Amino acid sequence: MKNVLAVLVLVVSLACGGTGTNPTNTGACSITLSGAVTGTFPCASAATGGYDHASNESAVDFTAGSAASASNTTPDITVAIGFSGSMQNGTFTSTGSGAGGGVVVDGNPGSVWAATVASGANPATGSYTLVVSSNTTLAGNTSGSVYTVHGTLDATLPAVQGSSATGTVTLHATF
Repeated sequence: MKNVLAVLVLVVSLACGGTGTNPTNTGACSITLSGAVTGTFPCASAATGGYDHASNESAVDFTAGSAASASNTTPDITVAIGFSGSMQNGTFTSTGSGAGGGVVVDGNPGSVWAATVASGANPATGSYTLVVSSNTTLAGNTSGSVYTVHGTLDATLPAVQGSSATGTVTLHATF
């Protein structure tokens, strides 16, 4: 999927459009890591979904953590997963038709683990399964729509080559 970024830009632009909805409400969103990095972290914002009418693609995104440094060991966790079609409840995997984006854990400086789909010359790494159990429209226009989404995410993230990371991180999120 080439347009995960475009869908996410649409999400941000619609969410900031004054609908009165607060996308920074974390609700019950949390991410648990095990393996090479451990801990449970609250999401920085509620999980948000977006649908882009022009590309007929949707995406779900949320984040946790703050910039990891030598003095701050909380990892940055970024989820940006795309799939073909309109926003809908269902199960979406990294190997599914139209899959895009992925999950990244950025630990101590230079340590990165990722589960991403193949893109151009970059091969797929790790795997993810996203389950959207509910979605509610927050805003929309002729370009697309923004949603509050709920569900789970499970991912296996191997160390990224060229980073100082070793081992594998297993991620479970509820949102």
